[in-house]
Amino acid sequence: MTWPNFTFIFVSPDNGELSESEEKLFVTLTQERRWAGAVKFYEAILECRPDYPPALNALANVAHENRDYDAAFRLLGSLVKKFPKNPIWMNNLAVILVARGELPAARSALQKALRMSSGRHEVLYNLGCLAVCEDNLPAALQLFRQVVAAEPDHLRALFALSRIAKESGLVDEAIAGCRRLVELVPEDAEFCQNLGLVLLKNGNWREGFKLYEARWQANSLSVLPSKQLWDGDISLLKDKTILLWAEQGLGDTLQFTRYLPQLQSTAKHVLVAVSDLMIGLMQSSFPLLEIVSVKELKRINYQIQAPLLSLPYLFGSTLEDLPDRVPYLQIEEGFLARWRKALGRAENLRVGLVWGGNPAHRNDARRSMALSLFAPLFRVDGVSWYSLQKGEQEKELEGFLVAPGNSGCLENLAPKLDSFEDTAAVIAHLDLVISVDTSVVHLAGALARPTWLLLPFDADWRWMLEREDSPWYPTMRLFRQPEPGDWPSVIERVYRCLQGVVSGRF
Repeated sequence: MTWPNFTFIFVSPDNGELSESEEKLFVTLTQERRWAGAVKFYEAILECRPDYPPALNALANVAHENRDYDAAFRLLGSLVKKFPKNPIWMNNLAVILVARGELPAARSALQKALRMSSGRHEVLYNLGCLAVCEDNLPAALQLFRQVVAAEPDHLRALFALSRIAKESGLVDEAIAGCRRLVELVPEDAEFCQNLGLVLLKNGNWREGFKLYEARWQANSLSVLPSKQLWDGDISLLKDKTILLWAEQGLGDTLQFTRYLPQLQSTAKHVLVAVSDLMIGLMQSSFPLLEIVSVKELKRINYQIQAPLLSLPYLFGSTLEDLPDRVPYLQIEEGFLARWRKALGRAENLRVGLVWGGNPAHRNDARRSMALSLFAPLFRVDGVSWYSLQKGEQEKELEGFLVAPGNSGCLENLAPKLDSFEDTAAVIAHLDLVISVDTSVVHLAGALARPTWLLLPFDADWRWMLEREDSPWYPTMRLFRQPEPGDWPSVIERVYRCLQGVVSGRF
């Protein structure tokens, strides 16, 4: 889901002493983020009304928004010192303390504010956000529930509750919260997208994929201009050229090219725009289609278009009619022959390994693993290991292979993998791929190779809930964390299963 960071509530009190025009400016200057004008206005008020608390508070808010936390702390500190029993100033001081990284002091201030205010909703909400900062999700969940119980339409608390419920595996509660947000603000694209994603995770694909179309507005993505978006009407394709284009990551492209054969049989002409890294593999897999680079989009002639991730929605895909036939990718014989020779004959079980995804991915810290966690697997006899890991995480091999007992246990193929065709050809010669959630698992699944996918507790929507198999890839087996962060138990399960495979092989 595309959740932003939790935002604390900085309270602005009523300004009863101000005129109507002053009150309007007092609010709109900060709402419109006109910081210079806001500072000048609040300082002018203080010249007329020295030590006027709402103006000092407003200046602290401006300083906070502009990351001048020391100035904000001085201003709020003076208010708390002068009015030690005012819950608003105490709450706002806590917000500044969080920004300064002083979490214990912030908790103390919020608890004081709560005692003073008899349960102000913004204080409870801020305590929930603080619990998230402290990585105490159970406490955050209970606090956000309290806010929503007292104020059912509290948007921030509903948003936060939905996120924490999803990350805690409470999908029904997450759906209820997301659905309520959409009911309250139906025009909010982010709310629609998040409801769509959690519905997809729960298996409600028809409604989920429809709502997921809000991703364009929610993420400020640019749809190709001045060209008609296909609406799913097959009859429109008979005399038109349709462009299908990769909008997101390499794994997404690999997953949703499964729909290309359906379009090939109905459209007059099909163009498919993908990353340069994938052009060769796509050309060998779909020789009757025209494969082009996404860099060429502005120079391509076509009449109608659709992004690849919209195809499940446009085809009305459900679990029952998902195009799940594999393999749907093909590899040129030249690449297969090259790697057949390079790998040679092996008496052992050949297993490829990937432990890290793209660090830029928002969930990478949870889905990726340290190579050292795989050490127990290397003690299974009868296995030859091959690293397919690319990117920064490949550097972990340097220290790992020189550690006692690890030398020679893992052959690094990454420097020789010059293209997706190379990686695909290697996978074709392996008996098994074990990987975290990266593009490699999609490649292996699309090639119908045995694949073991290691998943974090809060896995991506496409892997759904609790299942050990995948409707997308029949040759894939899923190994899920039983609790957030619990990779050791995942490795223990993989170890036992790998031992079983090796034992059954001989």
